[in-house]
Amino acid sequence: MGNKFRANQGIIILISIVIGIIMVTSAYFEMKQSKEEVYHLLDEHAASLIETVSLSTVNTLNSGYEIEDLIIERLFNNAWLIRNLDSLNLLSKNKLIEIGKSNNLFRINIFDRKGNRILSNRVPTKDHTHPEGVVNRYEEIEPILSHKTNSLIIGLKEAEHSNEQRYAVAIARANKMGAIVINLDAKNFLEFRKKIGIGKIIQDIADNPGIDFIALQDTIGIIAASKNVSDLIPISKSRFLKTALNNNKIYTHTINFNGTETYEVVKRLEYEGEVLGLFRVGLSLNEVRNVESRTNRRIILISIILALVGVIVLSILFISQNLKTVSNEYKSFKTLTGSVLENMGDAVIVLNNKMEIILFNKQSEDLFKIK
Repeated sequence: MGNKFRANQGIIILISIVIGIIMVTSAYFEMKQSKEEVYHLLDEHAASLIETVSLSTVNTLNSGYEIEDLIIERLFNNAWLIRNLDSLNLLSKNKLIEIGKSNNLFRINIFDRKGNRILSNRVPTKDHTHPEGVVNRYEEIEPILSHKTNSLIIGLKEAEHSNEQRYAVAIARANKMGAIVINLDAKNFLEFRKKIGIGKIIQDIADNPGIDFIALQDTIGIIAASKNVSDLIPISKSRFLKTALNNNKIYTHTINFNGTETYEVVKRLEYEGEVLGLFRVGLSLNEVRNVESRTNRRIILISIILALVGVIVLSILFISQNLKTVSNEYKSFKTLTGSVLENMGDAVIVLNNKMEIILFNKQSEDLFKIK
């Protein structure tokens, strides 16, 4: 009987341990699966985000070049008009001033074969008080003066006597007599480019919740980045980044950004077949940490419950075992007492609290002649 009872105890304890292991294991795998699901969502979100950033950047570049083409076309149209007037000897300083004002041109300069300026619409103002002097631009317009081309896009350039920028083009004068250079104030163009530029796009997207940082980086350094980016590991010093730069795929890994664990997504930026750099997007891992925190709390709670259940089960087992022992001892004592009373030489009758006979020994039977 005792061996059977101990066997039942062992089975109960074993079952409790197995249930505990199953519950803890289930919680662990649930945490692992939840993390995988969150990372999968992060991958999808990151892929969508980085494609959006890349597409926006390409559209921005296209818009910038389209605007630049329109500016170039307008400048060349004005230059050819001035060339026709020049060929007819109809140009004068006042005429150039008139053309400049009516077409919103900052400067119109006429140069001879040696690159010396011979005519201009320049009018000294408070902002431009430098002396007229001799102005020579041979190096700048050399391709035209040496008859290599009839038109030249000079593009953006620094103003000679200020911190401003100009956008200029040049064409050859009639009969190869020199060159005509036209430029306009690039302030509005640059401000527009800034408003729709890569940096603006990155700043706007980086302000969304869940994004730790965004940066466009090439082999030289950071091209544009969100405000909280001060420094990033160079591409040349990271095997991961070099791999991403050499392959047109999305790559992910976890990094430490400003003391916080961040899920980084990297993809190279291509424009018209040329690799411009790497887009690096850092996504917040707060949701992953929340999943881990919830699961850890659940495991701790399960452990506490299992510990309490274990204590209760063991207490029940010990109490049950003690009661069984006491019961067995009582039965043994009762059997021994009954045997003694049954075989006594005197007549013995035992009554319970209901006045019922529970013991009537042999001497009583002989005395009262009753079974």
